[in-house]
Amino acid sequence: QRCTSSIHYFQSKKTEENLELLSDDLKLIKIQYKELQNTIKKKDAKIEECLKIADKAATEAEKYKEDSKDKDSQINSLSRALEEKKKQLAAAQNRIKALSTTIMNEITKQLESKIKEVEMLKEMLRSAKIEIGGKEREIKRMKDKIAAGG
Repeated sequence: QRCTSSIHYFQSKKTEENLELLSDDLKLIKIQYKELQNTIKKKDAKIEECLKIADKAATEAEKYKEDSKDKDSQINSLSRALEEKKKQLAAAQNRIKALSTTIMNEITKQLESKIKEVEMLKEMLRSAKIEIGGKEREIKRMKDKIAAGG
């Protein structure tokens, strides 16, 4: 019975160690999640800045078009390039959003999995503690019986 109690004790210890490791994993995932959010925010801000620059450039191109008929072909070329850049920026923004959604979904799945695992380990730990308590009461009862003379 001492061996069984020792096994339960080591199983309980191992479960607690696993719980601590999972807790550390969960903290790391949370940090990575925050870092990813910050990266996404920075990239979104950069895209917005580029779109503002592109809009400003388009406005300037329109002014040049009105001011000088001699530069029509150059302005048309600039306008086409700006429109292409806007399309490229919009496509890049869509790719970033899709990627961030995919990453966020994966992190969410991992986080949910770790939470479920932690909950399962907590339940296992509670169960092991209850079982150990029962075994300890049984041992005490037997010791008391032996001490009482049989």
